[in-house]
Amino acid sequence: MVGQNLFHSVHQYDLDDHLVVSREGADRVQLLNPLAKYIWDSIREGQKVEVIAAEVARHFDILQEQALVDVNSVIAQWNHGLSAEPRPQQLRTSSSPPKALYSRWQPEVKNHFGFPRFSVHVRYDSHEIAGLVALMLGYLAVPSAENPDHDMDIVANDSGQGYLIIVDNRVVETATDPTNAAVMAFREIAELACRREDWLIILHAGSVAWQGQGIIFPSSGGAGKTTLTAALIRHGFDYINDDVIPVERGTGKLIPVPISLCIKSGSWPLLQYFYPELENLRSFGRNNLRVKYLPPPAATIGARSYTPQYLIIPSREDGAAPVLENVSPAEGLRAIIEGESLLPQPLTSADVAELTHWVGSLSCYRLTYDKLDPAVQTILDLM
Repeated sequence: MVGQNLFHSVHQYDLDDHLVVSREGADRVQLLNPLAKYIWDSIREGQKVEVIAAEVARHFDILQEQALVDVNSVIAQWNHGLSAEPRPQQLRTSSSPPKALYSRWQPEVKNHFGFPRFSVHVRYDSHEIAGLVALMLGYLAVPSAENPDHDMDIVANDSGQGYLIIVDNRVVETATDPTNAAVMAFREIAELACRREDWLIILHAGSVAWQGQGIIFPSSGGAGKTTLTAALIRHGFDYINDDVIPVERGTGKLIPVPISLCIKSGSWPLLQYFYPELENLRSFGRNNLRVKYLPPPAATIGARSYTPQYLIIPSREDGAAPVLENVSPAEGLRAIIEGESLLPQPLTSADVAELTHWVGSLSCYRLTYDKLDPAVQTILDLM
């Protein structure tokens, strides 16, 4: 049975032959394919489920009983997904540092890192941690400014065991050792860019730009977006980020967060040709979960924002020749959703409308490839 409140406070927007729907104040959007869109529209028009199932059975040449089961299953999913209360936001717990800690603390090292939209002043009581952070972010070091946007302190814990990561006088993380503290500091600095403003969306994607035109590679972990991003910037593309991309509300522009690329061990052999220095970089992590932080070439860090032009869904397959296939913006949005990009919370109709329009303005492709050089050339040919 169709829930009476199914369509209450639900907003819908066409995207190609798909439909984007979301309830006001929810935390997610749903993308309905053409069949689901037909069922949705038919229910809104007041048609009975049996009539809709009969049409589905005729169109797909299946038994009406099976079509009725399928239609009711789709409706049940909507009743559950659209009627559910929004999930509570995962707020980070933080606390004020112990007063006694700062009463005796004297930082031994200070750094100031400048990003396109913000700056952060970092103080340490450990030369070892300062050196490790410099390996990751030293190329962004700038002369100290009087009014940094954020202050970060990395302080040995009261107990003498481990370290506290303190941002703007709030303890946000604890670390067990100097290496762990440096990695956490790196992540916190990256997250500061995402927490600073009310973005339209924070994409889980790699991103580069060519002559001012932004390219987005949305994907879940392990799809090769960082490896492809690294290869492209070695060929002269501007670097935006390899993992998180804030999108500016109102303009839809991509905001660079040009921190070092996090290269997993499986990609080291692939990128050794492009980055001989990769062999000598320090690795972090344990066992098979090892990474190296690769600073981007200085010449690739450019503008304060980029207008996105292309969305390319990467798919690396052994032995595959590079193939660039047109896909619809709806498939681009699906890749963004499945890649677990972060939407504003709670969602409003204006958010969903702007996001749908933004994705609809992009030229969307799927790139299947194996070797990096042919993949890079395929993208260059597109420009």
